[in-house]
Amino acid sequence: MIVLLFLTSVVMAKSSGLNNVPEEVLKAFSEKYKGAKIRNVKKQNDTEIIKFVINKRKDVAIFLSNGTWVKTETKLPWSWDLPSVVRKRFNNCEFKAWYIDEIEAVESPGKKIYSIQVSYDYGPIGSIPGDFLDVYKLYYDKRGKLIKTEHLRD
Repeated sequence: MIVLLFLTSVVMAKSSGLNNVPEEVLKAFSEKYKGAKIRNVKKQNDTEIIKFVINKRKDVAIFLSNGTWVKTETKLPWSWDLPSVVRKRFNNCEFKAWYIDEIEAVESPGKKIYSIQVSYDYGPIGSIPGDFLDVYKLYYDKRGKLIKTEHLRD
């Protein structure tokens, strides 16, 4: 049954224009994400970047060309999709009143982190939006500890 499932996913992938993706990657992907539908695959150096849909959610997985899984990025549409401990820590930080641009969960072997990108427009009322924009990306571990703050733009 497992062999049949693998062969079916490989045949479907090949028939949908993914014939340049290494078989090891397709096998590793289908084992890790049973029932996922591949939307797009891009090769970048020695990695395969796979955009896919699973459970109505759009994710991006990165595999080495030999089939080794590197990480998976999942966009979270709402702050309440964050684990409660991460959400509580964010709601008590200096950026809590800033606009949330993007939230992602990034899973890699042995760890999971959450990134929250926030921005604040300092421009006067009626100014061009983004004219005085300040952007930060905050990284939290699964226990809610802020592990990195990255200043992207001011």
